[in-house]
Amino acid sequence: MYATGQDGYGVNRFVNMCYERWGSEVINDASIVVPNYLWHIFTRFNWGEPWGARTREGQLELRLSNQRYFKRNFIPPMLGWFLIRSASERFEATALDEIEWVLSKAAGFNAGFSLVADMAVLERNGNINILLDSVRVWEEARHAQVFTAEQRQRLCDAKSDWHLEEAGRGRWKLYPIAISKPFVCSTEELQPGQPGGADWAFYNKYAAQPLRFCLRVMPSYGNEDATVERPTIYTNGTYMTFETEVAVNEYLVCEGASEGKVYDRNWNLLRTVKTSAEAPTVAAGGQTLSFSCKFKGDPKPVVSVKVFTRGEPEQIGAN
Repeated sequence: MYATGQDGYGVNRFVNMCYERWGSEVINDASIVVPNYLWHIFTRFNWGEPWGARTREGQLELRLSNQRYFKRNFIPPMLGWFLIRSASERFEATALDEIEWVLSKAAGFNAGFSLVADMAVLERNGNINILLDSVRVWEEARHAQVFTAEQRQRLCDAKSDWHLEEAGRGRWKLYPIAISKPFVCSTEELQPGQPGGADWAFYNKYAAQPLRFCLRVMPSYGNEDATVERPTIYTNGTYMTFETEVAVNEYLVCEGASEGKVYDRNWNLLRTVKTSAEAPTVAAGGQTLSFSCKFKGDPKPVVSVKVFTRGEPEQIGAN
């Protein structure tokens, strides 16, 4: 409507013509905070678009500032649009921690949102049922209004991560989550004669717990045929070796147990592998994580590891 040259008048006139012809109540959505006149017509404003940026980054400041705008103007809070992605050259496929980041902000602001995906993406993403079930769990808790004002304030923090689990009818467990920045192991950084591996300084702000991590193998200089063999992590006296080969664009995930799961780039489970030991204990405070593997391919791939730790759960809901 702006492109007609009539600016705000064209927008208002078009929407008003639609509104006058609706025969019954219509729930309607605006993707932009438009002229004040439309406050009388629109059900909600849902501005904030996911295109061209990661889930946690796409128009983040705008999304958050809009919540203050909505509150001042008696408009239902909405976080905007979020995209469920397949893997591409620029982005990884949408993972559970990204969806829970969105859902925790929605719970904090008590805001609605939109998830965008086409059927091809939904069919391609191997963890889509886990993602959608997480939406159900968080939204049931949000609509039940079980979060305290203090919890909601913490959930609103854009730098915070959370995990929510069902704990019986009308009850949930809320876990604070810490996700490390990616630890990277690249053969380009090794000295001559140095074995393939790396030592990383890691700080756990929570209590001691089993190691949870997500390992990703990435191509170097476009070599899609490279792999790593026998990835091993050592800390606090325990070596944990996975007797498997992980190819470029695959993930190895350990959830604190004596096994790992290998996924393709779209989170489809390829296989489950046993390990040489139970998951090492990540102590509270600072420590060193040592990683090693056998790199195969020329040029050799790059390994990236994110470590997940969680705090004690908060019981919410019915007593």
